Amino acid sequence: MITEKFYYLILDESQNIKNPVAKRTKSICKIWAKYRLALSGTPIENNLMELWSVFNFLMPGFLGNMSHFRSKYIGKTDKEDLSYLSAKTKPFILRRTKEEILKELPPKQVEIVKLEMWEKQKAFYTKLKTAFKLQINKELQEQWINKARFKVLDSLLKLRQACLVPELVNMENNTLQESIKLKYLEENIDDMIISGHNVLIFSQFTWFLKYVRNILEKKEIVYNYLDGQTKSKDRKDLIDDFNNGNKKIFIISLKAWWTGLNLTKADYVIHLDSWWNPSVENQATDRVHRMWQEKTVFVKKLITKDTIEEKILELQEKKKKLIENVFSWNFTWSLNKEDIDFIFE
Repeated sequence: MITEKFYYLILDESQNIKNPVAKRTKSICKIWAKYRLALSGTPIENNLMELWSVFNFLMPGFLGNMSHFRSKYIGKTDKEDLSYLSAKTKPFILRRTKEEILKELPPKQVEIVKLEMWEKQKAFYTKLKTAFKLQINKELQEQWINKARFKVLDSLLKLRQACLVPELVNMENNTLQESIKLKYLEENIDDMIISGHNVLIFSQFTWFLKYVRNILEKKEIVYNYLDGQTKSKDRKDLIDDFNNGNKKIFIISLKAWWTGLNLTKADYVIHLDSWWNPSVENQATDRVHRMWQEKTVFVKKLITKDTIEEKILELQEKKKKLIENVFSWNFTWSLNKEDIDFIFE
């Protein structure tokens, strides 16, 4: 039991208490302090309950209890409710964008690269999507959406994997390695290096990054690799090695811990797959587009045409508009029945 009292209690990276029922969050909220401050670059990473969790640390009871807040705001689209939440929280939020602070920062150019899957990969994806659609429609008829959510998310995960390389999908006798994204990388990575670019390559799936590493090794291109399992000391060595110009390519898992990842030597960023939460992609890109960057940053997001990846982009924009009046658009969407119908149509 913490008995010491503090004058100030300041949380940096306060998104680490985004889960209100986590032991860490509960323990921190028990610390007594006269004044409290929360700092975060991504105050909402997944849903509005994270906003409640931070405010519950700052001013317990200010946004009501957890169950009341959840029933009023989570999964809802009522603009009047969101406007009320915005008006209630804005007096306590100081928000400055990177563009406001770093006016001398070079521009960032983002390009959506849409790729057409080859015949075998497309046939595999189509067959998978059709099977999942039938299963999900059946489950939605038999039970509430919350009970069917696990099946929905599992189906979406497998479809995303199929957009990368079908072999990632754990199915019996599935060895199909045809991948338009790997082909794109294979055909373009040499030109990126010859043109003088220093490149970061991101993916959520560490298994997919093994295919990327194989391509580079076959081409005898040296690179650094980092994921969530990389030790702290090794992380620093890898970062310093890249920033000192010893490597032109840095492969990083989106699940890697971002603290300390300052990679302004890079000027080229490739996102191999879409993340449900665009703020995570943005945070990854910001390892490059930040203070001390002297060159224009080029960002390429690889998207397979006529797949769930295109649907994700559309839904992100749709959901973004629902909460941008609160204070931040860094909000990953919660699936409802209309979203599911839209994805699998």
